[in-house]
Amino acid sequence: QEMMAAQKEKGGKKQQAPALDARREMSKTKEQVEEEMKISLSIRIKPLDLDAMDSDELRNKAQQLWETIQTLETDKYDYEQRRLAQDYELKELKERQKIQ
Repeated sequence: QEMMAAQKEKGGKKQQAPALDARREMSKTKEQVEEEMKISLSIRIKPLDLDAMDSDELRNKAQQLWETIQTLETDKYDYEQRRLAQDYELKELKERQKIQ
């Protein structure tokens, strides 16, 4: 919601050319990028109230987080392997195109 409000503050202008947006992103300082990332994460990720949890709840939460990490790491590996296969296929297609 905060990000949407920030976008509305810009004046709600028409979408500009993607190249201009990319140029604007590239010209941001490291501090600006880090600050935007912190804001984005604070919106998406709510802090855990660990003091209010008993040991069973903490154990369940840790198990849930572990399963989430495993799922994300598995997906990451699958996507990396898919990218490698696509890169190889693209390389083969370029070679075939040179031959023709």
